[in-house]
Amino acid sequence: MKGVHTTKLHNRLTVLSVVLGLFAAAGLAAAADDEPPYTRTRDVIYGRKAGLALTMDVFRPKGKENGAAILWIAGVEWVSNVERFEPGPLLTDVLGRGYTVFVVGHSSFPVFPLDEIVPDVHRAVRYVRYHAKEYRVDADRLAIIGISSGGHLAALVGVSGGKGPPFPVPDPTGLGRYDPVERESSRVAAFVSFGGPTDLVNYEAEGKSILEFRLPEEIRKKAKIDHFPIVFRDYHQKSLSFSPVTDEEQIRQRLKALSPASLVSADSGPGLLIYGEKDTLLVRQAEKLAERLKAADVPADLIIRKRVGHDVYQEGDGKVVADWLDKRLAERKAEAK
Repeated sequence: MKGVHTTKLHNRLTVLSVVLGLFAAAGLAAAADDEPPYTRTRDVIYGRKAGLALTMDVFRPKGKENGAAILWIAGVEWVSNVERFEPGPLLTDVLGRGYTVFVVGHSSFPVFPLDEIVPDVHRAVRYVRYHAKEYRVDADRLAIIGISSGGHLAALVGVSGGKGPPFPVPDPTGLGRYDPVERESSRVAAFVSFGGPTDLVNYEAEGKSILEFRLPEEIRKKAKIDHFPIVFRDYHQKSLSFSPVTDEEQIRQRLKALSPASLVSADSGPGLLIYGEKDTLLVRQAEKLAERLKAADVPADLIIRKRVGHDVYQEGDGKVVADWLDKRLAERKAEAK
């Protein structure tokens, strides 16, 4: 009888171990399913400004890499939010195509004026180009993407053809000229703008700048401001101080230098512009940018979404963007050979 009981106990333990093994395997499979198909390296420092670090998060696909890279400008209303950035379908879709994605944080409004934010994005492109081999990406196949204010910054760098930023960063020490990253070009092979402004001089109408534009009521109530608080300042090396720019023509020239539609040339990168039909002010600006790109013999594709306002992003846009970038960056690769 003792042997029978021992055998039964052994059988029960065997069954239990099999069941537990199945549960463990299922748990491991579930854990594997929960893991994202990419790696994320946070807070990579791509530059320093006023004693602060400029950072980006690097997303790399776990699957096959295609050798191309995207710089994603994180933020709204020129306020960076890279520290709170979480990848959505658009980013995961392009990662699934093999793109390495650099989510760029920049200095923010209103602490820094708009013309002092733009150099950060140029710097980010130069940094990625300088470290292209380290990240296993092709320096000739860099694209840039942004939504709203990020779309403005993406388009601004996209059309510049490596010229810029229009206003250099104040460099009190003079050491910036020894920085090898700054010797790299900030030119990109393509850009994508979701609803970004393109003409700050003629924002609401011809001759009516963004400074005169009255913000929508819900924004006025929430932020307690009527207009975009865009100001400019001049840096004085000798006194290490700033003074506000008040001359109207100087302000106009700065707004023009910050308007993608005013900077188009034959060296501009191809652009994909995605806008909402109800976002009438920005649709008009997007049409102007597209027309000027085409006039310069630069490819430009404008998508205007029906019955959509400023929140123009839609499910499935990851495929739209990835398909477009696959085509444009393949063309760039062929040109580089």
